[in-house]
Amino acid sequence: MDNPAMVHQAAAIVSRLSKAAAKITKPTDTEKPTTSFTPASPEIATGSCKIIRGSIQTEGFSTAVEDIILHSWRETTHKQYGTYLSKWRLFCNKWSINPFSPTLRQGLDFLAQLFKLGLSYSAINTARSALSAIVKTPELTHPHFGQHPTVTRFMKGVFNLRPSLPRYNVTWDASTVIKYLKGVNEDESLLLLSMKLATLILLLSGQRIQSLHLIDNRNVDISNGQVKIRFGDLLKQTRPGYQQKELTFQRYPDKALCVVSLLTQYCEHTKDLRGEETALFIATQKPHRRVSKDTITRWVKTMLKNAGINMKIFKPHSIRAASTSKACNLKVPLKTILNTAGWSKDCVFGRFYNKPVENDSVFSDAILSPENLSSS
Repeated sequence: MDNPAMVHQAAAIVSRLSKAAAKITKPTDTEKPTTSFTPASPEIATGSCKIIRGSIQTEGFSTAVEDIILHSWRETTHKQYGTYLSKWRLFCNKWSINPFSPTLRQGLDFLAQLFKLGLSYSAINTARSALSAIVKTPELTHPHFGQHPTVTRFMKGVFNLRPSLPRYNVTWDASTVIKYLKGVNEDESLLLLSMKLATLILLLSGQRIQSLHLIDNRNVDISNGQVKIRFGDLLKQTRPGYQQKELTFQRYPDKALCVVSLLTQYCEHTKDLRGEETALFIATQKPHRRVSKDTITRWVKTMLKNAGINMKIFKPHSIRAASTSKACNLKVPLKTILNTAGWSKDCVFGRFYNKPVENDSVFSDAILSPENLSSS
């Protein structure tokens, strides 16, 4: 019988985003938009925000509008852009260029300089996107720097000279890791239970490690022999009109591979440790706070390595490709794979994740089928 203490109300999905929204500056009747801009300080680690804000200020918007527009870019995007916008500032300072209104030639000269420094196509393409966020050049026939035909042609040249190829042409067989997890005795320690549970959820859902890190314990329902996990925070795949669908795991006969049993066990072990912490996965040592995404990545890497996966070739994120590729090979409907893993179109799955299994040997049920586990 399920423990009623483990059952959460599903009426409202808990989200931590309200804290960010509360920080938005509220406009006042006396607030006047500014038409000047303050250059970003080179000492600021998150220089992306200041530089982009400077660009927005040239439009004369109020501070409240600036704050909201800045939030249209995710924190991870700001971090990516920050590196290249800092380089762009140095480039502009050296050649006395207005960073917000350069000529097309000046923008391309900057990208060419990055190419000469040996940066990859992917890095230069990120720099192009960063410039598109701030550059407003009257001579451009397109609203964004990165969409100008000459810039597009330039990037094709970069790709031909320095191709950006997929990290993997194949993936590993998910059955290998499933068989290893089956033999792991999670009763030995909370750490081992945490590592096994995290890896198993990723294998049976095709989710990113980021998704696992953001699971709130209050959004987890354990009842009627199943587990339902809902997401209240922004995930990488979250966008207007789309939110990651809830994950559902049914009770599985083999308790060693049953998410319902393992998650119930994990909640029992951690209920007296977490205090007011609401994140599902918490540190195994004091203070028992939410673990970082890097910690979960290390957990998964350890499990994959112990299972015999070559971690000199594959990264922990490869678990997403291995899981979804295995499901595809087992004839799981494409729509089910896309909905479970969080893709809206099959082109992303087909281009980046659907790989032939290295050993060629409905989603979680198919992966956990006895026939699959008994095959070599």
